Amino acid sequence: MCGFLVYKKQGNPFFVQKRGQDAANTIQREGFTFNHYLLHVTGQRTIQPYEDDGIVCLYNGEIYNLPFQKSDGENLIPLYKKYGTDFPKYLDGEWAIALYDFNKKIAVFATDLFATKPLWRNGLECASYQSGVGGHKISANTVEIIHFNGREEKKIIYDWDFHQYKDSYDDWIVAFEKAVKKRAVDGCFLGVSSGYDSGAI
Repeated sequence: MCGFLVYKKQGNPFFVQKRGQDAANTIQREGFTFNHYLLHVTGQRTIQPYEDDGIVCLYNGEIYNLPFQKSDGENLIPLYKKYGTDFPKYLDGEWAIALYDFNKKIAVFATDLFATKPLWRNGLECASYQSGVGGHKISANTVEIIHFNGREEKKIIYDWDFHQYKDSYDDWIVAFEKAVKKRAVDGCFLGVSSGYDSGAI
């Protein structure tokens, strides 16, 4: 559990900063202030935001399907460069992401399939708590693309097929065991409600 806050004029970090006590970092880019509060759980202790070639990215969560050198979040900007605003389709995990592309003048806000990590947005500002910037909570399984000129787009990451019929729990048990296995790796940190309950279900 990490916290982040991005604002132009004024943001409220009071609750956001409580989501990560291991490190804090603040940078300013093109009129925006980016705050990140780290709770170190996986990989090496990595300070955010991530930056590359005019792109700034903040992230809270865990990504299970991509290898990394220091931190799983290091995959986000390269994935965005490769797939554009569809990059969340290539992530398996639990996450909230805020990515600002100052070259294309867009911000991309995304949550995982169940919105296990909170993300609130007010215009181009965002936070891990509503009190950070106000606005609305990003829906589960959603990418919101906000152009700096004010135009907004929304995408659903995955289409769900709810017209399934099962007469046993066998598939569910297999899926549950896979979900626990990818989270409970050797040497991982096991905190209270580390996403095993919500993520596995």
